[in-house]
Amino acid sequence: MATVHFYEKPGCLNNTRQKQLLSAAGHLLVVYDLLQQPWAKQQAKLRSFFGDKPVAEWFNRSAPAIKQGLIDPEMLDEDQAIA
Repeated sequence: MATVHFYEKPGCLNNTRQKQLLSAAGHLLVVYDLLQQPWAKQQAKLRSFFGDKPVAEWFNRSAPAIKQGLIDPEMLDEDQAIA
């Protein structure tokens, strides 16, 4: 099967289920802690994950800061979203 580089938020129940499904399908997982990645130093790498999707689609709509109205993805440009 495939080797999957999986960026997770530790403790996330959805990530746990996703990893279980991938492993059960025979994939080899290389797991990274999303919160420990040095994204500020790797902005080009981070940007590459989003392809040609609109900036507003880069965000997890169930993230607390978005649900609380602290971040409005519709109002951010690419540089602001990456930062």
